[in-house]
Amino acid sequence: MTTVTARAARVKLPKVYLGSSMANMARVRDLNEQLRELGLDVVSTWAAEPPDRIARVAAIADARELLSADMVVIDTTVPSSTGGWHSEIGLALASGKTLAIVGPCTNIFAELATQKFYDWEECFAWLRLVVQVEKVLG
Repeated sequence: MTTVTARAARVKLPKVYLGSSMANMARVRDLNEQLRELGLDVVSTWAAEPPDRIARVAAIADARELLSADMVVIDTTVPSSTGGWHSEIGLALASGKTLAIVGPCTNIFAELATQKFYDWEECFAWLRLVVQVEKVLG
């Protein structure tokens, strides 16, 4: 096995936390699968949980998952129904995570994101580059 092949075989791709509106749960489940198909390790599980989870339990689980991620992607294309992704933006920024916003920047702190994308097509193009670079640099 060549050095590049061996490095690619053992490369650990970034862990990604995907946040969005609770009203966007079905779309987020699809996006999670697409991110996994790229080889990314998606750590956010909220979209697969029952929507009537106890708020405190949900917040603790979501915060732990976000903090375990290398990268946070927030989909703002659907307005937040709970205000949760506003807090996720703050937590990502405060913890020094790579933060990407897909959709409009709806508050001033979203403007501090590492990357901002008009839509998911642009974001996936960037994520494919991230994966390629990680595989090469391993």
